[in-house]
Amino acid sequence: MSVHLLLVDDQVALLDSLARRFERRGFRVSKAIQLSEAIACIDAEHVDVCVCDMELSEAESGLDLINYVQKSAKYKTPIIILTGHEVDGDLANLARNNGAFSIFTKPTDFGLLLDGVRTAVEQVAV
Repeated sequence: MSVHLLLVDDQVALLDSLARRFERRGFRVSKAIQLSEAIACIDAEHVDVCVCDMELSEAESGLDLINYVQKSAKYKTPIIILTGHEVDGDLANLARNNGAFSIFTKPTDFGLLLDGVRTAVEQVAV
């Protein structure tokens, strides 16, 4: 059975590129551009891990998705945050304190992100 990965980002080109790269490695990938789409996907089916942009719009963020999963979702999906901003101590702490599994700066090395996704899936499966 393949791992179901949800990618959430408002940059469609990045979303499509990441989806192709993960699909080539055997992941089943769902994509969302908005928070509401991500929530609908998580509510509809089991998502093993989610990679989500920190800033989806002026009103929505990856932290909103983390809060939703922690309070409402059927499954406790680990969420990896991507950010276009430098990951300084404050931003990393904010994401982690809100329950992010890990945080990566965009553009990120795909190999590192892939390792992060695999680690999240392995730790949740234990």
